[in-house]
Amino acid sequence: MISAKELHDLAYLAKIRVTEEQQAHSAQDLEMMLQYFGCLQKTSFQLEQPNFFSHLLGRKDIAIDLYPNQSQIWKNAVHTKDSYFVVPKILEK
Repeated sequence: MISAKELHDLAYLAKIRVTEEQQAHSAQDLEMMLQYFGCLQKTSFQLEQPNFFSHLLGRKDIAIDLYPNQSQIWKNAVHTKDSYFVVPKILEK
């Protein structure tokens, strides 16, 4: 069981206040969480089949030119300034 001093120190580090009334209940809750984490440490987890994100782990970050014909994009703009589109202000303070 977690001691009152350990609970006090943990509350201090987490910057939360635990009253005397809450200490007993909080200690029981924390003890249950620690037991659960202990069970998780004993369990080994392995992906049996690739998931949606597994292809991203080995992906190389390669820059590509999405708009090879940028001059046409700038020609269609009504107003530009220093390679930015200038649009009318729509929000007021």
